[in-house]
Amino acid sequence: MLPLKRILCPTDLSANARAALKVAGEMALYFSAELTVLNVYVSPQPTVWPYEGLGVNPFEAGLSRQESLDLREKELVAEAREVLPPNLDLKLEIVEGHPAEMILETAHQKQSDMIVLAPRGHNRLRNAIFGSTAAEIVKQSPCPVITLHAGQESAGLPQADDAKEVRA
Repeated sequence: MLPLKRILCPTDLSANARAALKVAGEMALYFSAELTVLNVYVSPQPTVWPYEGLGVNPFEAGLSRQESLDLREKELVAEAREVLPPNLDLKLEIVEGHPAEMILETAHQKQSDMIVLAPRGHNRLRNAIFGSTAAEIVKQSPCPVITLHAGQESAGLPQADDAKEVRA
């Protein structure tokens, strides 16, 4: 396997992304690599909420852009504390833009050796019409990409305790 120095793990804070984050953390610990956890903020687009009686339109929830970013940052920090080992070389970043473009740009800027991500699992029709962020990243990535779904964490990876034994 490649000697990894910089790992990028984009997350949307979903269950699938949590599985990828856990694997990325284990890999970063094993290789003593820097782990950048990236969250891409997509500005909400106002839409007409045609479903009266189904709750509040999420675009009328009353949060400003800064409040949304602050909330997202708190969620990202909490997720990292809960899932990742405390002794990692860890960087948390939130950027704004199109997810695939921002992930690829960050991978270039950071000179990432690997991207670990989880597809969101949208249905096939949506992917056929709009494309998949994960597929776009795999096609254009400057480095290897690992994609994982929930339930795949730690599948065949050495555990953090084993890393010391393997290196010795």
